[in-house]
Amino acid sequence: MFPSLWTDDSNDRAERIVIKNGISSLSLADANSLIESGRCTLVDVREPDEYRERHIPGALNFPVDSINAQNAAVKLPDKNAVILLYCLAGMRASSAAVKLSELGYRKLVNIGGISHWPYATEQSPA
Repeated sequence: MFPSLWTDDSNDRAERIVIKNGISSLSLADANSLIESGRCTLVDVREPDEYRERHIPGALNFPVDSINAQNAAVKLPDKNAVILLYCLAGMRASSAAVKLSELGYRKLVNIGGISHWPYATEQSPA
């Protein structure tokens, strides 16, 4: 039996994804592969009550209105890390990407909104 040339292994897929400096976007499938591989920092930029209601597992809650140099240095110390940003529909994630870019973060990806996320989500305890 011959091995398949078209494997869909998340780690293999994640290794093929190249994130360039600046603000970019990514398909949800590629974003999920990166998340599963652990090769990125996932940030939910919605308000804490929205985050508690439903978020992507492993996401850090960092509301867009609280993004400033001091908070970012604590929550996101590596300015060269790949940072995936999301909100409800994508607008706040876009604003967060601009703010973080202005603070010197280099590899920012707006993956849009959780309202379109087809993969696992979870709730936080009240």
